[in-house]
Amino acid sequence: MSTEDDEPETQGVENYQLRSIVQRIERLEEEKKATADDIRDVYAEAKAVGFDVKALREVIKRRKKDAAERQEHEAIVDTYMVALGMLTDTPLGQAAIRRDLGERGARAAAGKIEKAVEKLGVRAEPTEQEKAKGVAVAFEPPDGTRGSI
Repeated sequence: MSTEDDEPETQGVENYQLRSIVQRIERLEEEKKATADDIRDVYAEAKAVGFDVKALREVIKRRKKDAAERQEHEAIVDTYMVALGMLTDTPLGQAAIRRDLGERGARAAAGKIEKAVEKLGVRAEPTEQEKAKGVAVAFEPPDGTRGSI
């Protein structure tokens, strides 16, 4: 059975606990802000010596993931980039094509592209309109016409 005298004592303990929790949270928030300031300073230092801060942030983001999660994410990004024709002229793009099509299919596709280059002229960067149509490689032959694959 409780008495009226117990209530003020209980409230005092609860108030003390609440105040203690709030103070701990405030202290941790201050530490978090100090840590964020330190991180910002390190990024500024990296930028000052010539490192690309966006690239560093991406590296840090990827390192936070475990290896399997990172590989899965990178495979999906590579697949999307290949589907959009963004990597076809790079070693990474060729590797993604080989992975997606299989080695024989990739060799056949590469051979067709090289034959087209020989026939059509100098390889050129696709225009924005060509990219919108899914063109991966454009050509500018000597006669001034333009072709694409």
